Amino acid sequence: GGSVVRPLAGGAKPGWLVLSGSFGEAGSELGHLDAPWGITMLSSPSGALCVAERGGPRLQIVQPGGFAGCGMDTTLDAAHCKALSLPAGAVDDVQDIYFDGEALWVADMGNHCVHRVGLPDGNTLSAISGEGAHELAYPRAIATQRRAASAPQPTVGPQLPEQLVFICDSGNGRVMAYDAATFAHVRSIGTRSDPHEGAFVEGELALPLGVAAHNGEIYVVDAMKHRVSVFGASSGRYVRCIGEPGTGPGQLKSPFGVIVVRGMLLVTEATRVQLFTLDGVLRLALQIPGAQNLSGVCADVDEQHVYVCDTSRGCVYVLDVNWSDEGDRYAEQLNE
Repeated sequence: GGSVVRPLAGGAKPGWLVLSGSFGEAGSELGHLDAPWGITMLSSPSGALCVAERGGPRLQIVQPGGFAGCGMDTTLDAAHCKALSLPAGAVDDVQDIYFDGEALWVADMGNHCVHRVGLPDGNTLSAISGEGAHELAYPRAIATQRRAASAPQPTVGPQLPEQLVFICDSGNGRVMAYDAATFAHVRSIGTRSDPHEGAFVEGELALPLGVAAHNGEIYVVDAMKHRVSVFGASSGRYVRCIGEPGTGPGQLKSPFGVIVVRGMLLVTEATRVQLFTLDGVLRLALQIPGAQNLSGVCADVDEQHVYVCDTSRGCVYVLDVNWSDEGDRYAEQLNE
């Protein structure tokens, strides 16, 4: 048997996000989760989740029949799970993973590179590590963005790649943008900040741990400056920041994961998730009862559900996305 979904007492306040349960339990056996760190939803129609486990390291694919909540089954059974067959020793320290609709990108902090893994077998492996000044050091998170068909190519200078991959280069305090097809370096985003200096300087990054790309902008979580910095995806220029240090609603303490879901920005911290507009207005601060170390986050293809890893508990929380009039009223009360 597998682990049973644990409904969480107290639940969420009605509105934007509703906590519906959790699946998985700590362990190294198939069907258990060994320090889950990153998570991504594989494309429809499969609807499978892929979880990156630092304890293996291992990439475990969980079919929809294996995880519960949101109308799905209520157990995580080994029969619904499989470990992706990566070449022996190819991956040292798995961090974030990201599926772009065609390939799976895997941040490998131990080998200072990001792998592009072919599916479904996982045997096709290539890596971005950078060269010289563009070398990666402890890459932690990944996002990709395709060039809009309507976006004009520059009349002078190099042409824009069809797809960019953005990598949080945490050891160098920056985000690196590469051509997803050729792995050629395109630009470096952000400048390194001294993590021990408290002052926030626009455009500087101390410890970038999460990144999301949306509509020509990238959102970068800085765990040591306790903010989300926003940059232009094409220009690399600093645009604005979201949040400030602290533990109150709208403040951030060591934020980790970030995604854009239904036009809102969702940020994970150790024991809560917060939801902002893309301009930084708080919509919801949701404490997760029993959470210990929230990390990677993803949404399903239809953006009906959000999945959040808890590395310490060895589980994944399921949140139902529910933008509603009731949620609007609650958000207004929260921000008064």
